[in-house]
Amino acid sequence: MDQEGEQQEIPFYTACLINQIQGIDQQVQCKLCGKVTELQNNQFILQSDGNNNIGVNIPQHIQDPSIQQLANDQMVEVRGTFVTPHLELQELTILNDDFVASSFMSQSSNSITSQKKSNQNSQKLQSQETGFNYTEYAKQMRLSLSNKDIRKENGELNHIYFTVKKNQYFCPQKEKSLLRGLEIFGVGEWKDIKYFEFDQHNKTSEVELELRTCILLGVTNIKEYMGKRFTKQEIAEIKQQNIEIAKQKNKLFHGLYKND
Repeated sequence: MDQEGEQQEIPFYTACLINQIQGIDQQVQCKLCGKVTELQNNQFILQSDGNNNIGVNIPQHIQDPSIQQLANDQMVEVRGTFVTPHLELQELTILNDDFVASSFMSQSSNSITSQKKSNQNSQKLQSQETGFNYTEYAKQMRLSLSNKDIRKENGELNHIYFTVKKNQYFCPQKEKSLLRGLEIFGVGEWKDIKYFEFDQHNKTSEVELELRTCILLGVTNIKEYMGKRFTKQEIAEIKQQNIEIAKQKNKLFHGLYKND
């Protein structure tokens, strides 16, 4: 489809925001033309802008060797590339040991303004000359996309937001609900474990639930636990085991994984 010289809005999928689809096929619809696309069980949905969401494909779609080398060098996990029904976007999301951030590296020539193209070329050149500054890029993406409550003014993750404090979003009652949900539905089934006490202030987000689960399990990446169910005792045992491993590797982050 040749649309060179024509500017148009990037079409976003309309879909529920979930971390990973496991064993479930789901349809997403383009807001621009109404085209429906099937997401298989190896695809992701990640939030992009406000209530807009876009589909994410699996890692083998990433062909750029420099990006794969980046993953090896910085020990980050490349989750996948953004796709839309119309545009060839080479955008990707990566995770590192400091929780989660989104990195957007668009190569679309059809839908991005000349200013964005200029910025993209500058970032690409800088990446080639000095190496990709993941930390700084993650901060910028948090400033652009994240809820203000979960980040600091400079774009760093606000860890205090995710700690349990009386009368704040994750009070002991909500902690019990999360534990109950993990036991009944399993890790990552956020849609099912959103009880009333999570949503009464309209503050709970997918990121918040994932990070709280990371804290409960004593890990920074819950991928290996996705879809598994645990009792409260099993969660405590997993946390203790992971904390001991983290101590040996000197990877206890900001006191979040204390054995309370």
